[in-house]
Amino acid sequence: GTSFQPIYDLVETLRKEKHIVPSVFVHLTDGYGEFSDDQYTPRLIPFYKKLIWIIMGSNREPGLGKVFWTDEIGK
Repeated sequence: GTSFQPIYDLVETLRKEKHIVPSVFVHLTDGYGEFSDDQYTPRLIPFYKKLIWIIMGSNREPGLGKVFWTDEIGK
C-alpha cells in the first residue's frame, strides 16, 4: 500500500514556511494505502475539510475528507 503521509508533511511544511495553504487537495488513488485510525485525524491533517479522494478500483474508505468512487461518478 501507499503511504499518504509524505505529501501531507509537504503540505504542512509549505504552510509553515511559505504560508501556502491549499484551497483543495485531491487524491487520485486505488485506495490501497495506510488508513489507520490514529494516522489520519483532523489534528494531524488540518486541511481535512479541503481533502477530496477519487478512488478507482476499490471501495476503500479513508475516513477523512470527502470520497468519490469512480464507479459511482455520473450515476
